[in-house]
Parts: sequence; structure tokens; C-alpha cells
Amino acid sequence: SEALFVAGEPHGVALSFAADGGVSELLTYDRGTLHGMSRTFHPGGALASEGRYDHGHPHGLWRTYAEDGSPLDEITYVGGLEDGPAVRY
Repeated sequence: SEALFVAGEPHGVALSFAADGGVSELLTYDRGTLHGMSRTFHPGGALASEGRYDHGHPHGLWRTYAEDGSPLDEITYVGGLEDGPAVRY
């Protein structure tokens, strides 16, 4: 893992790494709370999911992808709860 800590809490972009050294997760924190872009990656580096957090809660459009890059689903969140239609491919 690689992250900047402020007053003992993660702040800014935090990276987690897979055994092969590739990035497995990218999270953004604001003084210890998830806030901003989130991305996870499949082994080998392909994007697995992407979305945003708003003060610790999923917010806005979240997408997940298969290892070949094809979309799996799109879900919209408001305040951490699903809101609106969910599209599953």
C-alpha cells in the first residue's frame, strides 16, 4: 500500500498493489473518509470498477467491468443508496 497520512489518517490518493506489483485499488480519502474517485483493477491491470465516494458513501454512477473490458453493470447511488435504474449487461 502507498498513501499519505495526515494526523494518522489517510488523505489524498491511496494505492494498493497486487502480488505482481500492479495496482489493485485506487481510493481517494479526505482526512480518513473515502471521498472522491475509486477504482479497482483485475489481476493483469484491467479496470474492474470505478465510481466516486461522497463523504464515505457511494455517490453518482458506478460501473463494473469484466476482465476483457466489457461492461457488467452501471448503478447510480445517492447518499450510499441505489437510486434510479440499474443496468446489467
